[in-house]
Amino acid sequence: MNKKSRPVPAHHPVSPADLQLAAELGKSLLERNRDLEQGLQQMYTTNQEQLQEIELVHCTKQTRVPLVFLLLTS
Repeated sequence: MNKKSRPVPAHHPVSPADLQLAAELGKSLLERNRDLEQGLQQMYTTNQEQLQEIELVHCTKQTRVPLVFLLLTS
């Protein structure tokens, strides 16, 4: 085995400070993940709203052309 993948011996004691640090790190990572998920959801919502606006404008432009044509040919 190389140095990077060397397992920790089973008899290695874990100090209370190490456990506290691990718990704080885990909590911090969970909070960051929640914040990122909320930001992603907001971006998804914004994207959907913008897509609906684009589709509306596109549909409006498509229906305008025949109306103008009908008015000019009448």
